[in-house]
Amino acid sequence: MTHTRWATWFLLLASTMTILASATLAPAMPAMTEAFSTLPSAEFWVKMTLTLPGLVIALCAPLAGGSCR
Repeated sequence: MTHTRWATWFLLLASTMTILASATLAPAMPAMTEAFSTLPSAEFWVKMTLTLPGLVIALCAPLAGGSCR
């Protein structure tokens, strides 16, 4: 496989991580909030578990896509 083809597959697979993270973590959020309730900002960090994978993908995609040229 060429370098461009590997990069394309990587980008396609990485883009599914946002959906996977949401589908997997969303049902567990109430239990996670309860488990970490002793922390002062637990609710914020539990919500960030859904946001951070998408943010990392959005920030890294231009770098990975730029290498496809």
